Amino acid sequence: MRRFEWPLALIGSVVAAIFLFQGNLHTDDTGIMAGLLLIFAAALAFLFCKPGLLFGSLLELSIVVSEIWNSKFGVPRTNMSQISHFVLLFLFVSALSVAGSLIGLGARRALRRIRPSQT
Repeated sequence: MRRFEWPLALIGSVVAAIFLFQGNLHTDDTGIMAGLLLIFAAALAFLFCKPGLLFGSLLELSIVVSEIWNSKFGVPRTNMSQISHFVLLFLFVSALSVAGSLIGLGARRALRRIRPSQT
């Protein structure tokens, strides 16, 4: 399983990033998107440990890229009109994805302490 951990974590993060990208383009519900980002990052870190921590922490890029895409090719949001808005968005979603990844990794380690492996 260790052999497939990095490729599976990469595939999982790409699928989650595509989902977040599409979802952010078609909704204006920030709370749902923030919750999904936190959950996806935690799930990746819980399932794949180190690669999940890395890829889960990078999920915020899908939200930032979708906002840039929306401002260039879609209907720009009025609250995303300046560079400072994009910087604040990046900082906020970065904190969320890193927090989610750390929560997932912490849950994995806590579960491992409660139930040590049989091997």
